[in-house]
Amino acid sequence: AAVRGALALCPVWFAANVTYNVSLAHTTVTTSTVLASSSAAFTLLLSIALLGEHVGADRSTAFKVAGVLACWAGNVLAVVDAAGPTAAATGGGGGGGGESGGLHATTGGALLCLCSALLYACYTVLLRAFAPTDLLLFFGLVGAFNALALAPLVAVLHVTGAEDLSRLGLAGGGGI
Repeated sequence: AAVRGALALCPVWFAANVTYNVSLAHTTVTTSTVLASSSAAFTLLLSIALLGEHVGADRSTAFKVAGVLACWAGNVLAVVDAAGPTAAATGGGGGGGGESGGLHATTGGALLCLCSALLYACYTVLLRAFAPTDLLLFFGLVGAFNALALAPLVAVLHVTGAEDLSRLGLAGGGGI
């Protein structure tokens, strides 16, 4: 069960990390932080839809719904801000992040970050669905499977020059 669950989570975990890291090159840190935090709202909605978690008519449910609505209102404002005239004129996101180094806020970057938040929510819900009894074994398997599956890809990216890994040291600081 742990092996099957870890294999199911590996691609979701990888995709969530890749989309978030790529989004950072296309949006401000401020925008990415606001949008990444929306994974909580996605998790609530996916838990209800996929896991059948009960949402009652009690007071805490009203607060959860209000929190999700506030989160989505903030997401809309962040995406609109990233695409607005301030972002184009200043090369920033108008989000007050004060980032330097040529990062430009774009709608695409904001949407990528939102996609990452959705993938993180999927990861969380899948983790709950598989409910591993031994978390150390489970996360060890996730790490091992990702390392084994992605090592060839990393090697190809390094050899082709798409990713420079020469600054990573192996056993004492020599390059790869």
